[in-house]
Parts: sequence; structure tokens; C-alpha cells
Amino acid sequence: MIIIESENISDEIYRKDTQSFLLEFLEEIEDPENPKKTIVEPIDITGWEVYYIVKRNLYDPDADALIEKVLTNHFDALKGQTIVELSSDDTDIDDDYYHYIIYIKTPIGEQKLIAQDNLIIKLRGKE
Repeated sequence: MIIIESENISDEIYRKDTQSFLLEFLEEIEDPENPKKTIVEPIDITGWEVYYIVKRNLYDPDADALIEKVLTNHFDALKGQTIVELSSDDTDIDDDYYHYIIYIKTPIGEQKLIAQDNLIIKLRGKE
């Protein structure tokens, strides 16, 4: 099972702000020293395409995405780390509720949804 961790991924971003966050891809595996337990280790994401997509409606096609980041140059692929960077142009969308999804494509063609959640774009001073 693939697990994604991020300490600073935000579900609220101010319109026209920049934002970056580190994603870590981990895998839960059987502990070789104790088969009744599991341990979490980083996954080598060399060759992976990591997609961060923001949509108005979760079921809209990716072609209608308001923000689409395709990450292929990873921060530390051997440790399963990549960085999503959103520019002020990326976040220059209406203040509203949106949905983000993160999915991967591996070099062998596997495509897998890793995470999805809500995202709020806010106007500064309109909290």
C-alpha cells in the first residue's frame, strides 16, 4: 500500500499566493524481524510522474483542471520525495471551494490515485 505524507500541504491557500510542499511516498511492508508487524519505508519514485490537479468538481475531466502539475524531476526520488510548487499565476483563480487529487503513473504504466481532498482558495482580508 502506498502512503503519502506531507507536513505542509494546505487545504487553504490565499488567491495569488505562492505555495510549495514536499510530498513523501512511503510503503507499508512486513517487518522482516517480526512478521506480525509492519514498517513504513520510502518508495523509490525514479521514473514516476506525479500529478497534482485542482478541479472545480472532482469528477471533471483532467482537461478541465484549473491547476495541473506534472512532476517528473523529483527532490529526492530514491527517498520518495517530490515538491509541488504553485505559483501566483496557478493560484490566481476565483475564491471558492475546489478539489485536489494526487495520482501517480509509474514507468511500467501503473496509474494510481494516491490522495484527494478539498482546497479552498481565499481572498486576503475576507476570512
